[in-house]
Amino acid sequence: AGYEKEMETFFHSNPGFNSRVPFTFHFDDYSCNDLVKIGHLQLTESDLQLQPSDEEKFKGLIRFASGCCDDNSCRVNRVNGNGRTVRNIVDSVTTQQTFRLSKVSDTSTLDVDDYMTVNLQDLQAATTWHVADVLGRACSPAGRIATVTDALQEGKVTAYLDGSDADLKPITNTIEKIALARSSLQGLISEEDEVFKACQNRTQAITGALAAVVERFCGPSGQLVGFHTTVQSGDASSDEMMDAIEDGTSQTEALMQSLARLMHSTVGDTLGQSFADGSLVETCESPLRTLREGKFQKVNVGELLAMGQRG
Repeated sequence: AGYEKEMETFFHSNPGFNSRVPFTFHFDDYSCNDLVKIGHLQLTESDLQLQPSDEEKFKGLIRFASGCCDDNSCRVNRVNGNGRTVRNIVDSVTTQQTFRLSKVSDTSTLDVDDYMTVNLQDLQAATTWHVADVLGRACSPAGRIATVTDALQEGKVTAYLDGSDADLKPITNTIEKIALARSSLQGLISEEDEVFKACQNRTQAITGALAAVVERFCGPSGQLVGFHTTVQSGDASSDEMMDAIEDGTSQTEALMQSLARLMHSTVGDTLGQSFADGSLVETCESPLRTLREGKFQKVNVGELLAMGQRG
């Protein structure tokens, strides 16, 4: 139940098997409201309850951890497993409540309600743990965003990005999760939380690095314009210069493809208007086209044959 794509793959793995199962049933994913109800049931099983004022915050924590929504239109993270994720949240919240009560030196000041109630402090502590668990590695100096940012700052686009979804997915998934944390965890996580702050900084850093590498290759003083000037002057015949032009062209193509995919993904708006409206891609289109046209016009038959032999 809930693993539609995985079940389709399983059924189609054996042509004869699919024909032997004539009926299939579709189960909708749990909505956020469904998961909140499950969470309340699990709390009740432990003789615990939420404070009414914390209901929306509890729902926000579930939304962040599971990726759920209320209209069945959101992309579900199968790793979380929906109901299993709620169990993990409830376990974390109850652990934090137990830990909080264990620090009370005079237990005579506690009454039954204290032992049976999960409060905002417990939710906040559980949220801190979940944010660190979900985003800690991704936003660390060894995470994908940091390594790609470092490569972009050196102008090495193709070191980690070839324009495919596979290369971008770890980045877009993390940025989506950061944006979800920002919208869902209000009142639960501080802007100064170590992991959350690191994630915000990583997002800003890769946004700046992408914009800077566009300027590096495609700006008025960028490499493509410099290569075009070299071609027009007739100084592009050396193997070293031709290799540099081909490398710059490849780096720019991969950059444009990656930017186009970001524009069409859900993180375009998160990164900024120049990503969402495609203006960064457009910045590279003209100088790349001009370089290609100029390079072709300046290459003679002998050079074309030599380039063919090198390729």
